[in-house]
Formats: sequence, C-alpha cells, structure tokens
Amino acid sequence: MTTRKVILWFAIAIPMGIFLTLTVCSIIFDETLESHYQNKQEIIADKAIERGWLPNNIPESAHDIYERHELDTNHGYGRFHFDKDERETFTSSMKKINPRDYRKKIWRKAPKLKGQNITWYCYDPFIYAIENDEEVAHFFQ
Repeated sequence: MTTRKVILWFAIAIPMGIFLTLTVCSIIFDETLESHYQNKQEIIADKAIERGWLPNNIPESAHDIYERHELDTNHGYGRFHFDKDERETFTSSMKKINPRDYRKKIWRKAPKLKGQNITWYCYDPFIYAIENDEEVAHFFQ
C-alpha cells in the first residue's frame, strides 16, 4: 500500500469510527423514560407525583396519561384526558399565561402544538397547554 492510500484510509476510517462510536453510545445511554398510566390512581401508586415528574394538580378524572422524562436535563412532557365537568375547577388552580413569554421552554418540546386552539397556563414549575375543543391537557417541565 502506498503512503497516499494509507493516509486516505485513515482519513476515512477515523471519522467513521468516531461517528459509529457516538451513535452506539447515544443509543445505549439514552436517558429518556416514558410512562403510560390508565388513571390517576396508577400515578399515585407509582409515586410519579412525589418524584416531581407529574404535576400534583392533575384532575381526579385524568385518564390515558402519558409522560416522558429526560433524566439528563430533568425536563419532561406529558398529556392526559380529563372529564369536561372538571375543566373549570382544574384551570382555576392555574395562572393563565401568554405562551410567547415561555417560548424557549415550550416550543423546544412541543412544536406540534403551535397554532392549535389552546389556552396556556402556568402551574409552577409546569406549563400547561389545554386544548379548547377537547378535554386534553399537555404539560411541560
């Protein structure tokens, strides 16, 4: 093998090796946890609220609850459905906000919510996006 071929081989092999190593490490060391709960009783039993991963003001009627938590950044996203008759009580526990004031915190995590018919609330440290057409609440931390 000529010197030129050896240099070319290393020029290709080293970056490819680094790329493959980083790809494998990102897959192996994924620090994202996802949970799904049928109702609020399952959340309580799992102590998810005590861990701070879910807000403590989730309505009693909450169901089909999904939560994703990034351990390395301690950020989370979730959503749940709730009964229509609890909407007023639920939203009265929070402060209505302008989502533009929380742009970095919200849009990075929920780009698909842009432009929907949503009312935004803050229940520190969580931000809620509640769909106005349905009883679905999205929350961010």
